[in-house]
Amino acid sequence: QAVLSLEECARRLVFTDFERHDCLNTLATKMLKEPPFTGQIYHAEFMDDVQRQVDTLSQAMKQRLDETAQLYKDALLQKPDDWLLNWRYAVFARSGRKDAALQERQLQKVLPYRYIPAYLQLGKLLSAQGRFQEARATLTEMLRLKPNAAQAHAELAKLYQLRRDNKMFIEHMTKSIALAPAGAVEPYAALAAAYEQQRQPDKAIAILRRAVTIFGDEKTAPVHATLAHMLCEQGRLDEARKELELALKLNPAFADDALFQKLLKKTQAKQ
Repeated sequence: QAVLSLEECARRLVFTDFERHDCLNTLATKMLKEPPFTGQIYHAEFMDDVQRQVDTLSQAMKQRLDETAQLYKDALLQKPDDWLLNWRYAVFARSGRKDAALQERQLQKVLPYRYIPAYLQLGKLLSAQGRFQEARATLTEMLRLKPNAAQAHAELAKLYQLRRDNKMFIEHMTKSIALAPAGAVEPYAALAAAYEQQRQPDKAIAILRRAVTIFGDEKTAPVHATLAHMLCEQGRLDEARKELELALKLNPAFADDALFQKLLKKTQAKQ
């Protein structure tokens, strides 16, 4: 039997520019930026060369998306129950393919176990397509399987926010933050804004104060500015001024923000 060429092996394994880019990009952004690689001679020059290869593959991948998708489909016709192949195509499809949601459902069917991230990805895709009921059902099922999944609550909160259901948004975002309090600062700001819309300023202020105790200074300058605005609305000008001064100290760029400066002058005028 003839020995297969490298190209034929790649075709049968569906090893495409997408996989090549993913492997090299993982090396460039993670492994090669850690010891012992960072201590090697000419590491910077080597990394520049690797990044050029990543960029070249990225361009090639974008130009051959349809061809790559067809390779996956042809392979799946031969091995429809191959869970690894289905998983790889699902990852590829998340980049914007029209059949992404369909492939996530197929992935759930063929996986040998309950793969929780597949539920999250499917929920996100269905939400992006405006399929609210299906997205909610998928994320709810994810929570049944993994009750402490903070990301599921966060995605459900986003769903309800799109439907302008502040009550349900607050419920799920509160649960998400409780499960992963140090995940990101943005959910705190979103939750505070929801409380403000509900005319519950004390709760809005409390959630922002909690955020600045959890996250480092480099992430909280906007939080201090938002907190200052809310305090000012409540007539608590001294507290607001202190928050504005702290925000300016953390991010000097606020000096060029007209609204920020207007609010600062307002608080200083009452001293």
